[in-house]
Amino acid sequence: MNQVMFQMSFPTTYGKTRFTSMDDVKEKASQRQPDAVGLYAQCKMYGVGAKKCGEAAIDDIFESAKAGCSDAILYLGRLYEQGAGFIPKDLEQAICLYKYAYSLENADALHNLGFVLFSTVPNKKAIGLAMMKLSARFGSKGAQFHLNLLGDRLAGVEEMSFYDIPKSEFAFDKKVAKDAVTLYQVDLENVDDIKNGLLDVLVELGAGTFSETVTAFRFKFLRGREYELFEDVPFEEAFEELKRDKQIEKVDVSTLTNAYGHGAAEDTLYRAKFATQSKNLVTTDLNAMFADLGLDPNDL
Repeated sequence: MNQVMFQMSFPTTYGKTRFTSMDDVKEKASQRQPDAVGLYAQCKMYGVGAKKCGEAAIDDIFESAKAGCSDAILYLGRLYEQGAGFIPKDLEQAICLYKYAYSLENADALHNLGFVLFSTVPNKKAIGLAMMKLSARFGSKGAQFHLNLLGDRLAGVEEMSFYDIPKSEFAFDKKVAKDAVTLYQVDLENVDDIKNGLLDVLVELGAGTFSETVTAFRFKFLRGREYELFEDVPFEEAFEELKRDKQIEKVDVSTLTNAYGHGAAEDTLYRAKFATQSKNLVTTDLNAMFADLGLDPNDL
């Protein structure tokens, strides 16, 4: 995992909560207080005042961010900016989260947003610089550090008042932001949600074995994380219910060898039954339309 600068001293504020000691953080985190959960997760990721857990602690960052903790949202933005573990590098996603965190009055988020714009968008250097300068005046140590680091690179950059920055520079897609702070796109404690997800990927696959379906499910809904993390998730139970309820059906492998690339050695294949029915209905409707026009579709 790429390193993100993280230091700790008390008293400190994370999100909207002021913490007086590491014991204070741990106690509130044990009660699942969102700000404490996010702060303690960062401590565990880097072994600051807690046993180092690395990537395993990221799940709690997502929990905190989804609950609206601005510092957890900001931290996820940094991870998207750099790419880390199962979080792919995505600068647009990072910018979206920086704007989201700033909308929650997080001064450090203004610094991160400004630095990204200054560093990566040539025609927005002035905007980025104005953001960093205001963030520094708000007390952001990160902004103060970067302004000093940039030094001579600031020469020749147009001076702009922060208050002249167009409001559009702070606009963000709330749905995109929500998706970015959501760890998984399905509720793994809800069998119906799992079943709907399995059906969804089966429709996309056309046909697949149980293992292929679960693999596709992990990549579509679970950020492609290792199957071992989900050993307690009732995938087989959900799959059996889909078969029992006749929502999926077995497929003759020989009929799909050319269409889907499956050979005779494959395990039993399944496909979503409603998708097959929908296809048949479309074919029937088309045949009826051709008949009304006095045409034979085989002649086309």
